[in-house]
Parts: sequence; C-alpha cells; structure tokens
Amino acid sequence: IDCLSCIADLSESKRKALQELDTDAECWEQTHGLDCSSSSSSSSEAGLEFPRRPTDAKCDRAWGVWNTSKLVHGGWDDLPPRQQEALKTCGWTKAYFDGNDPPGLNVCFADLSESTQQAVSVVGTDAHCWDQRFQVKGLNCTRLMQEERSPEKRTKICKEFARKFQVPAKVALSGRLGSLLGAPV
Repeated sequence: IDCLSCIADLSESKRKALQELDTDAECWEQTHGLDCSSSSSSSSEAGLEFPRRPTDAKCDRAWGVWNTSKLVHGGWDDLPPRQQEALKTCGWTKAYFDGNDPPGLNVCFADLSESTQQAVSVVGTDAHCWDQRFQVKGLNCTRLMQEERSPEKRTKICKEFARKFQVPAKVALSGRLGSLLGAPV
C-alpha cells in the first residue's frame, strides 16, 4: 500500500487521498505504527485539513479510519467514487479491497510455505500480525494449530472463515495489527 507513511511525508496527491478516507492524522499514523515525531513536518504544517471526526466515531485499529466509515463496513461498490479514487491513489484495486487474495494466503501463518512466510515478512508483517486478522473475528490460530493436526483441514477452516467474515490478507499487510488493538484513539 503506497500511503503507509507519515502523512506529512507523503506526496500531495496521496495526502489529498487520505483526506477522503474518513480519518485524521492521529488515527492513521497510530494505527499503522508510524512514529512521526521525527517526520519532516507535522500534518498541520503540511497544510492538511482533515474532516472533523464525528462525535460517535472511534479509530478502527484494523484500518486506520473512523469506525463509521464505509471502508470498514462495506465493499468497494459501497464506497463513494471519491473514496474509490482515493484508494486507487494509494495503490488499492477493487479486487484487493474486496479480499480476493492470491491463492494460499487465507491460512494461519504457520501453514504458509516457508518462502511465503519470508515474503510476507519482507512486506511488513509477522506471524502475530498475520494471525491477528483471524483473531479479531474470533478464530485463534494458535488454538487451531493445537487442536487440528491436519494442515489440509486447517486450511479449509481458515478459508471458510475468511470467506464468511471477509478477513483478507490486506488487513495483515496494511499495518501491524498486533500492536493496534488497544483503546481507540
């Protein structure tokens, strides 16, 4: 994802894109584990005016946007065109957003091939973060590994769970979820 940086360090087009995604600098940067204290400038110094957070909204720690956003509760086709365009600017596609993961990615980290484990680690996740995308919806990969010895059965369970709850790999790759599940910002 092309917008996983301190907001002040992004290009102008990517900054403007984030302004359309129902978030603010604090929610975005904290959710994605970004330490922006040494950033070149603050988001206010960069001339960014984010929409005011709705009173009932909290920061969704899986996405980095307010929990009232359609980004959290819908698919690509549910988003207003301005948000679809903003996501495209940040490198998302409809297929990726709607959870159409490449084959073999909707499994617990331990069931990924060694080369896939290394590859997803390079792009910014680890076993805890990877498995957390299932955990936040109620499937504990550690327990699954202990209780189901068959990798084929575990894969089937994870795929069905991911399909039912739409738990795409994009969640694990969009930020470090393991450290993101604290109290809302």
